[in-house]
Amino acid sequence: MAGGASLGTGIEVDPVTMQPMLQVEEDRRKKDRERHLRIMREGQALGAEIVAGTGGGVLKVVLGLLESRIDELMGQDPHCQAFLSVLHALNYKARIAPRKAEAKIRSILGDEFFNAENKAAREDSGPK
Repeated sequence: MAGGASLGTGIEVDPVTMQPMLQVEEDRRKKDRERHLRIMREGQALGAEIVAGTGGGVLKVVLGLLESRIDELMGQDPHCQAFLSVLHALNYKARIAPRKAEAKIRSILGDEFFNAENKAAREDSGPK
């Protein structure tokens, strides 16, 4: 009996819902599959938005979150702390995360995306 109770019939039941464990487990698997598919659809839609150029704001948010996480991890890593201490002693402020994050995003989306975004930014800020 893996977490279920028996009513004397040999069939395990969920003690909370009193439903057969097989049904409870199948329902849980179905909900997990539905959740997974929903997350995948949302991810694909977000990816399509970014590739289409309409997700520039999303890209900036993701890059910011990635940068923050890299900075946090660097702050916890003894090796990185030692390297940053040396750089600090040399009056060099390390801004590794933004460059690494941008390089990773470029490797995923390609330079065309960034070139298109920069072109749009230049057009938006041009003379009116």
